[in-house]
Amino acid sequence: MSSSLSQALHRHLSRPLVFLHFILWSLYFVLLWTRQYFVTPDGISAGWIGSWADGAVHLTYASTFAYGPGIKGDHPLFAGHPFTYPFASDLLTGYLAKLGFPITVAHILLGFILSLSLLILLYLFYLRLFHRDSIAILASNLFFFSGGLGWYWFLRDLFSSGLSTLAHLPRQYTHYPEVGIEWINTISGLLIPQRALLLALPVGLFLFLLLWRIYRHPRQISFTLLLTGSLLLGLLPIIHPHTLFVVGLVTLFLARFAPRSSQSKLLLFLILASPLGLILAARFILPATGSGFFSWFPGWLSTSASISWFKFWILNWGLTLPIFTIAFFHLPPPLRRFTSPFILVFILANLIQFQPYAWDNVKIFIWVYLVFAGAIASLLINWFTRHSFLTSLLLLVLISSGLLDSLRLLDLSQNQIPMYSSEQLEIAHFLRTNTSATARFLTSDTHNHLVPTLTGRPILMGYPGWLWTYGIDYHSREQHIATIFAGTDPALDLLHQYAIDYVVIGPSEQHKYTPNQAFFTDHFSPILTTDNYTIYAIN
Repeated sequence: MSSSLSQALHRHLSRPLVFLHFILWSLYFVLLWTRQYFVTPDGISAGWIGSWADGAVHLTYASTFAYGPGIKGDHPLFAGHPFTYPFASDLLTGYLAKLGFPITVAHILLGFILSLSLLILLYLFYLRLFHRDSIAILASNLFFFSGGLGWYWFLRDLFSSGLSTLAHLPRQYTHYPEVGIEWINTISGLLIPQRALLLALPVGLFLFLLLWRIYRHPRQISFTLLLTGSLLLGLLPIIHPHTLFVVGLVTLFLARFAPRSSQSKLLLFLILASPLGLILAARFILPATGSGFFSWFPGWLSTSASISWFKFWILNWGLTLPIFTIAFFHLPPPLRRFTSPFILVFILANLIQFQPYAWDNVKIFIWVYLVFAGAIASLLINWFTRHSFLTSLLLLVLISSGLLDSLRLLDLSQNQIPMYSSEQLEIAHFLRTNTSATARFLTSDTHNHLVPTLTGRPILMGYPGWLWTYGIDYHSREQHIATIFAGTDPALDLLHQYAIDYVVIGPSEQHKYTPNQAFFTDHFSPILTTDNYTIYAIN
């Protein structure tokens, strides 16, 4: 299948419209990723809130593979707890760093490579299902420019502030919680911050292409290809569990309703994937799914926004659902059956919260949007020859909000966030050089602390906003950390109990804990002192 896909891509790239599609998106991704982390006179800055926020946790996991103990060690953000996270994308970043790239450059480089992979597989997926370049290109753009009715507030901003709004867009138009818009565009909300999903999208598209081929032409599937697909499916617990859920459900649905000739291969696909998938799920997924991890949550975030389910989805996806409803009944029967399980996925994700952080259901909804976009593009292309103006207007309604947010990502004038100072970069280099990869540090819980993100050394406790989404109960440890920094009587026992090797006292520790500096100076020797930091050796 891979050779036939590459041949199809090579053949279609000779067509001007397809070539232009790939060139423009490739240039966009070059501009996008080179802006995510960049050197400034003061250190390193992030070019988007997603890279400053979620990017820090992925730098942490990548650093633990590049400089730290990797999966052999504890959880990088909660020493003593198993490393429970779909780490495959961060493992790849870590290996790039081992080749000599700075960790931030490795992060950017992998992001660009995966974005191009997604661009190619997305086009091939739509092409294989709908057999038309125009549909594949339109569907791809619908996917990348996902959004809802936020463009209405753009028009209000334009009328109130004038043309200066175009030069510097004042807000995200796919993320406006005050009015109930929570979706966040595919690029700004998912491709940049959600590194596991960024890897899962091309992997999942390959698997769905395989499922479509098994469903339609089972005799063309070799055992080698089936085994390759099963291996990727088995790896999904460490790539992206949400994608595992979607692929598994779709496979079971197709196996139930597919022709008999396809059923056996679909079941064999699942059976071959099961041993590896179960082992990885037991090691890296199940330990994180405690009580309360899944919950009944009908209406998804419409409940939080205090608006009706219907209004919520119109605000967040615009006309996507109404147009898809029409498009679905225009699909040929095989495509209708292939699309049907994604409707079931959409219903389930509107009823069940699959992770403590409710917004994370978007990692399931994105697969629904991806498949719905193909059906919608097919309908719009067919309508265009008869109703060109109306079709163009509908397209504008569908993509305007996402297009605005995608362009806003390139505006560094309002997307520069200091990430690391020159002093912090120098300290990180010193620690990577002069401390053991398994040394345990006590630090503040600031999300982009230099120790976990730039050295890969495990810390006693990281940012609580991530820990609770992993199902980790951190509250007692949080109190113990405050006790240690206060330098009260139990501090020495707690340092011994948690086997702390080094304590960092810097601006973030001073801000949160006001550490008892005299206590640490009296009991321990500093291994490094800079203008703003002192690092003490404990053991």
